Amino acid sequence: SFTSELANFFQQRPDIAEMLTKGLVAAEFIGMDSLEMANKRKAIKSTLNKKLNKKRRPTMDDLEMRGIVPSGYFSDAQRAVIKKHSRRMTAEKDLARLLPKRMDPKKMLDRGLIPKQHFQNIMGMTIPIPTMVQVSPEMFPDHQQHVQIEE
Repeated sequence: SFTSELANFFQQRPDIAEMLTKGLVAAEFIGMDSLEMANKRKAIKSTLNKKLNKKRRPTMDDLEMRGIVPSGYFSDAQRAVIKKHSRRMTAEKDLARLLPKRMDPKKMLDRGLIPKQHFQNIMGMTIPIPTMVQVSPEMFPDHQQHVQIEE
């Protein structure tokens, strides 16, 4: 019957000392009444919700979308890492093959393919910054200056 099963359960239930040694109950919870326990649980729940907030702790999909882990990493990590490595190696080979063939920036400027400002940026030259022009009321003939004379 149910009462015998319940009585059997409570006989098998470990005492508080045993629960403390197994780490099932923290010592600070012993002797708390139900209201104190409810407040403590609320505080713990609030702390956990802050720590597990999506903005603070991104999901697996977020990690893949941000590029923190390779695409497909959580379904098959080994294949995803190998795929990322092969993409990187292919990119390195392409760069090594194409960089020596690239046109000299000076030739690009001479042919009119890039403006002078871009050429200066590429070559690391400083670009002159336009100087500020002082503006005065005399520069605007339609502007009348009103001066108040104190007596």
